[in-house]
Amino acid sequence: MTLVGPASWREPVARWLEYEADLVLAAEIDPEFRPAHVFDLPTSDVVIAFADAKDPDLAVEMALELQAKDRGTGIILVLSGLRDDMARRFSAYAGSWSLVTSRTTADPVKLTVVIQSSARGMPVVEPAVTKLIEAGWRVRSSDELGPGPISEPEFSAV
Repeated sequence: MTLVGPASWREPVARWLEYEADLVLAAEIDPEFRPAHVFDLPTSDVVIAFADAKDPDLAVEMALELQAKDRGTGIILVLSGLRDDMARRFSAYAGSWSLVTSRTTADPVKLTVVIQSSARGMPVVEPAVTKLIEAGWRVRSSDELGPGPISEPEFSAV
């Protein structure tokens, strides 16, 4: 498994992974200080990438490169929120990537289920993310003001 995101997000997830015998952490990457070549990184079955609501592009680009390097890699994109101008882009990933909120990475049971599912090629889209994407589509469809952040809605059980 590879973690992509800022250290403040990666550290608690990495600590939790130390206690999961079935899950091995192969690499941790800060997308702002990424390695020169993606091919220098170890192969992973699953990449968990934290996409900052203000600028999700760094994490998304890194996840795309890692998936291109190792076909079949499961991607879990963790969204802290979603700019309304990004709704269509993220909805395109929903068919092949797992899309979850940042609260899922704080819940070891939920995260384990998403990791196992993604490793088997069965992406999970959390209901709260579906609501974020739908809200972004509505805002863009009605041609309201330019991009604005859409924050995570309250969670129901996954």
